[in-house]
Amino acid sequence: MPVLLCVLTLAGCSSSSKERAPDPASTPISVTISSLPNGQVGQAYSAALTATGGTGPLSWGITAGALPGGLILASTGVISGTPTASAAATPITFTVSDSSAKAVTQSVTLKLTVSPAAITVSISPARAAVAVTQSLMLTATTNDYAGVGWSISPATGTFSKPNSGSGVPIIMTAPSSAGVYTVTATGMTDGSKSASITLGVTDLAGVYTYHNDLARDGVNAQEYALTTKTVNSASFGKLFSCTVDGAVYAQPLWIANLSIGGGRHNVVLVATQHDSLYAFDADASPCLQLWHVSLIDSSHGATSGEVSVAAGMTNWLVGHGEGDTCPEVGVTGTPSIDAANGILYVVSMSTNPVGTSFYQRLHAIDITSGREKPGSPVLIVADYPGAGGGGTRVVFDAHQERQRAGLALVNGQVYIAWTSFEDTSPWYGWIIGYSYNGGALRQSSKLNVAPNKRAAGIWMSGGAPAADSTGTIYVSTGNGVADANASSGPSNSS
Repeated sequence: MPVLLCVLTLAGCSSSSKERAPDPASTPISVTISSLPNGQVGQAYSAALTATGGTGPLSWGITAGALPGGLILASTGVISGTPTASAAATPITFTVSDSSAKAVTQSVTLKLTVSPAAITVSISPARAAVAVTQSLMLTATTNDYAGVGWSISPATGTFSKPNSGSGVPIIMTAPSSAGVYTVTATGMTDGSKSASITLGVTDLAGVYTYHNDLARDGVNAQEYALTTKTVNSASFGKLFSCTVDGAVYAQPLWIANLSIGGGRHNVVLVATQHDSLYAFDADASPCLQLWHVSLIDSSHGATSGEVSVAAGMTNWLVGHGEGDTCPEVGVTGTPSIDAANGILYVVSMSTNPVGTSFYQRLHAIDITSGREKPGSPVLIVADYPGAGGGGTRVVFDAHQERQRAGLALVNGQVYIAWTSFEDTSPWYGWIIGYSYNGGALRQSSKLNVAPNKRAAGIWMSGGAPAADSTGTIYVSTGNGVADANASSGPSNSS
C-alpha cells in the first residue's frame, strides 16, 4: 500500500509515494504422485506421497476417507505399517501444506487397494480350443482387488486389456501358429498367485465332409486340445446341449472362425430328419443358435404344405413299417461343404400333405445365412438304360430311393448315392453328380449300378463315397444280384 515517507531537511519535510514489497510468497505446490501401490493384508506396506513447490518443509494429512487398520500416515507423506483390513479401491483425499506464513495447500484423491491375506485366482473356461488368430473370451475370478494380468506362453498373444478385475472378461487373440499354449492370469498384488489353462490352437479350417476327408479315414492331424491326458473323467465331458426338431442321422459338420451373425464363430451345422438345418456356435454355453431354416418351405423350393416323410412303425409312407428310420425321413445323408464358395450341399426328402407325391431336392445353401444360393434347389430326376423295370430305361423314383450315404464333393462335383427303404421293391443303387456354376445346379453325371437286375443299394453305413487324387470314386454296394456273365456295363452288383 502507499506510505508517506517524511525526510527532515533544512528545508522542511518532503514526502513521496512508494509501493512496499509484499511478504515473500510461496511457489504453488504440485502433487507428483498419481497412484498408490497395492497392498495385502498381513504384508508390510510402504508408500511415499510426493509433491514439489511451496516453502519447505511440506506436511501431509488426510482430509477425506481413512487408511485401513494397521496403516498410518506420517506428516512427511510416508504411509507405512502392516494392514489388518482390506480395501477395494477405497478413495482417500490427502492434503499437503507448506510452511509459509500464509500456508499454501494442495489436495489429491487416490485409491488404495489392499487385498485379502489369502489370494486365489481361477480362469473360465477351464480349457479352450480355438483356430489360429481367432478371438476367445476369458474371465478371471479372484479376490485380488487389484485384478490380474494376462500372459500366454510360449508365444505372445494379444489381449484386449493388459489386466482386468475379477469377473471382467477380456478378449484374447490366439497366436498365428497352431500348437498347445498356456494362458495365465496372475494376481496384480501377489504375483505368486496365478491360474493357467491349456489352449489348443488349430489350423484346421473345418470338417467339411463325412469323416474329415475324401479318404474317409476320420483322421484329424491338426488336433491340439484333445489328448490322452485331457480326455478323462475329470476334465472331459458334456459342456452344453442344443435342441433340434428331429432325429440327427447326418454327421454334424464344423467350420472354424466363420464370419456370421455380425461376429466370428466356430460353427456347427446340423441337419435333421425333419428337413431342417441349424447353425450353432460350437463353443457358446448355453447354446447359441446362429440360424435355423426349413428345407421344405417356399423359400427353399418346396410346394405348399410339404412335410417330411412318415416312416414310423404304425404310420409309414416308405418301407414296410419296420421303423429303421423313425419317425420320419427328411435329411439322412451327411451334407458336404464347399468352403471356398461358402456353400453347403444337402439333399432333402418330402411329400405333399396327403402322401401321394414325393420330392427329393439338392440344395446349395449359403453357410452364413441358411438361404438358397441363386439357381438352387434342383428337383432330382434321372433315368438310365436298363431292363430292371420291364422296359428299356429305369427311372429314378423319389418315393423308393433312400438317400443314406454322405455326399461327396470331388473336383467341384457333388456326388449323391441312394439305396432302399427296408428293401422295399422296386429300388436301385444310384449315383448322380451335380455341378454348381453360372448360378444354377446342373446334373453332370448319373449311374445306376444294377439297371438290369435292380437292388445293389449304396448303403455305406451312412458313410460317403471315397475318392483318390485322380478323382476316381469308390463305393460299395449291397443286396445285388451277381452276374459273372454280364458282357459289359453296370449290369450286376456284388
